[in-house]
Amino acid sequence: MRSTLTLAAITLDCADPLELAAFYQRATGLALHPKSDDEFAGLTRDDGLFIGFQRVNDYQPPRWPDQSVPQQLHLDFAVDDIGAAEAFCWSWVRPSLSTSRVETGSGCSPTRPGTPSA
Repeated sequence: MRSTLTLAAITLDCADPLELAAFYQRATGLALHPKSDDEFAGLTRDDGLFIGFQRVNDYQPPRWPDQSVPQQLHLDFAVDDIGAAEAFCWSWVRPSLSTSRVETGSGCSPTRPGTPSA
């Protein structure tokens, strides 16, 4: 049985979460998440989508289109069954693809919107 994966959050690495959140807040009109701080800030959309901005020490901004420092972000998904979601995700991974597992022991990092993921 395939688990339903729902895009819940998009999180971007950055040097200054509040500054980047303020920029995108002005650009989109989305609401600043009330628990935003110097380490992790976010914007919320009425349908529940969360856009997060995560501080990374020694952050190097992308140099697009030059890929010497690539763009950095990750997607968080809400799932109804983590075991089924993990099995579904891993079924699409090529055997030669290098992957890293997170603290949950899976290839997925379940989080609630508004909370930084590992």
